[in-house]
Amino acid sequence: MGDARVDRILGSMTGASDRLVLDRLCIACVDEFELAGAGLVLVIGGTHRGAIGASDERAKRVAELAFTSGEGPSLEAHERGAPVSEPDLGRSSRWPGFTAAAVAAGICAVFSLPMRIAAEGYGALDLYRSEPGDLGEEVLDDAGRVADRATSYVLAGQSQVPPGSLTDLLADLSDDRLVVHQASGRVAIQLDVTPEAALVAMRARAFAQGCPVSEVAEAVVAGRLRFDREVRDR
Repeated sequence: MGDARVDRILGSMTGASDRLVLDRLCIACVDEFELAGAGLVLVIGGTHRGAIGASDERAKRVAELAFTSGEGPSLEAHERGAPVSEPDLGRSSRWPGFTAAAVAAGICAVFSLPMRIAAEGYGALDLYRSEPGDLGEEVLDDAGRVADRATSYVLAGQSQVPPGSLTDLLADLSDDRLVVHQASGRVAIQLDVTPEAALVAMRARAFAQGCPVSEVAEAVVAGRLRFDREVRDR
């Protein structure tokens, strides 16, 4: 059954447009594994590059929480190079920033499979449940095989469809991260802190507003938001 299920998930990529092929993979994971959502997070060189695939908008927001909060199952799976399971987020204190927002979004359990080739990690495939509970060893094994295939597609285009505008998608993600780094430099000057501390402040603001860090960054770069003014107003 596992082989047939994995084949169906991978077969979902056939005929999909280049920009949607990884979304289709995540949607198929939801259908075959009976999930509430799924997302693919790319991490290269220790840098979170963003969600490159998601089953729906909620899954995309949850996948992006790792960057906003600076923690979460995808980053842990990437760093450890091993699957990460949290079958009851509501009772967990594992990732405080990520967990609160994920539970608020209706995610009650999360499972993350690392995207790896040999010793190199490239992110993770995240699976979400709307109720607490384990996925089971067979599902996790199958999901690990899907994560391996997604890794091959992203890095080498080894899939049933040619990788056309995937490069454009990665460029878009890089642009988003560039804006964040530009904004963190400005906030560092405004608050007279290090860029790392400025990014923490931006993440806290994004978490409080329930939005991606990129939205806060865009407001800073556009001049609509200054953190030193916020400090003076308190």
